[in-house]
Amino acid sequence: MNDRAKALLATLLALVISHPAHAGSLIGRVFDSLEGLVFANATIRIEGLEGSASTDGLGFFRCAKVRAGAHRVSISLADGRVLSSLVLVRDDRAMTPAEFDVSRIIPPDDDY
Repeated sequence: MNDRAKALLATLLALVISHPAHAGSLIGRVFDSLEGLVFANATIRIEGLEGSASTDGLGFFRCAKVRAGAHRVSISLADGRVLSSLVLVRDDRAMTPAEFDVSRIIPPDDDY
């Protein structure tokens, strides 16, 4: 192998090693199926990531640059309740959908 081929191979290897894990978007909504409610102005945080997202008037949100893998998502509602759930962000798609039905999430403080 000549020097030029070695240099090209080294450059390609460095790119592969330094390339971060696939990052996509987590999109979804926060709602209550029993009460027929949507939650505007809820704050969505992903554990281990900086920043947050807020739901719009219909309860929809989008969190960008979320690496593939399992993440704990914290949902702070405008009424002060905080809920959390695990979400698996897939590496084979640009957007991973997630729906958080507040009527089905047990708050972490409750003893069930």
